[in-house]
Order: sequence, then C-alpha cells, then structure tokens
Amino acid sequence: MVIATVYHWKVEKGKEQAFEQAWSQATKDIYKKRGSLGSSLHKHKDGTYYAYARWPSKMKRTTMLLLPPYKKRMPMATLLEEPIVLELKEDYLRKKPKKT
Repeated sequence: MVIATVYHWKVEKGKEQAFEQAWSQATKDIYKKRGSLGSSLHKHKDGTYYAYARWPSKMKRTTMLLLPPYKKRMPMATLLEEPIVLELKEDYLRKKPKKT
C-alpha cells in the first residue's frame, strides 16, 4: 500500500534558500538510500513550505524514521505540525505535461 506524507514548515526569514538546498539534499538521500518514492516541495504565499512525499509502505517510512534524523540538516525550519499520513487510493499525477 503506497502512502503519502504531508509536511508543513516555517522557515527563518532570509534562510529560505538554505532550507530549500538542505531539503533537496536530504530528500535525494532518502530517495536513494532509504527507499522513498520521492517528494515535492511547495511554497505557500504566506511564506511557509509544504512537502508531499510518497513511500511504498508504512513500514518503509517507519524504518526511515528510526535512522539518523534528517531534520537536523534543516535547523532553520520548524515543523509546524505532525506530518499527515495518507493512504494512496487513486493517482493521476504526471511527471511531465502531456504533449498536445
């Protein structure tokens, strides 16, 4: 069962670029070394950030959480709430736009 998690951060003013770089590196490492299915980072108009990550199973995500904490790479960000964990039911996202 594929699951998704949604994260919500507040980043210190002036540290946005550092956060984006740290998030990108941590996400690439988690993808390559810990078995995630990838993630997307989004910035809201209020300046907070959201990330959407996918996992092949709850167990894979739980295993990753027991390993060295990746959030230590992002001291400039505060997680605003516990991640929301969702079970994937349907998927119509594309990696690239459909050619017309």
